[in-house]
Amino acid sequence: YEMAFCDWSSDVCSSDLTAARGQGFTPRRVILPFVAVLFAVAIWFVFTSVSLTVTVATGADRIALQGGLPAFGLGSQYLLRPGQYELRVERAGYKPLTQAVEVTGEANQRVEVTLEKLPGLLSIEVPVAATVSIDGAEVGSAPGVFEVAPGKRTVSLAAPRYRAFSTELEVEGAGVRQALAPELVPAWAKVNVISEPAGAELYVAGELRGVTPLETEIDEGSQPLELRL
Repeated sequence: YEMAFCDWSSDVCSSDLTAARGQGFTPRRVILPFVAVLFAVAIWFVFTSVSLTVTVATGADRIALQGGLPAFGLGSQYLLRPGQYELRVERAGYKPLTQAVEVTGEANQRVEVTLEKLPGLLSIEVPVAATVSIDGAEVGSAPGVFEVAPGKRTVSLAAPRYRAFSTELEVEGAGVRQALAPELVPAWAKVNVISEPAGAELYVAGELRGVTPLETEIDEGSQPLELRL
């Protein structure tokens, strides 16, 4: 049985007070409707969304889809509502990619993208100043460091009084630094010139080089030499 204590001055019993308190605010009365609304929204989202697969041929560190309602992703699979989205793909050593994506109501849609590698760094060390050309295009002077697109490249060097140098190089790209230190072949030789009697003036291609005996550099090929007393 239930005992009731009454305040005869107010004609209110304790059992009535307990019942009144039970009919007031409780957290459950607020949380349960809120959870029900969230559940209904989730069910609506699942049944009105479509699947989108994002394939990145070069791999990716981060894939993001923005626009409309949030997209829920697991790996390369995304569940999202039809609409316009912006796709952003990032990977270290590659140029970030941003492109618009239109998601329709069709099931199992797919987007395929490929990231472009960043240039590599090519350090060229030579004993003399030389003009550098890559794939036939002049890019500057060596010694120095050059940004070069990844892939197989033809690197050519031209320096005064040295034979032309050319080589093929596989450039890694993605910011990787590579070094090239070719040995340039002189297009000249040191020649010792003596005469009898000594003290003759030596001219090479009309240029006075000194008096005999002497050592001088003469360019390769046919060069006219002249001695004058």
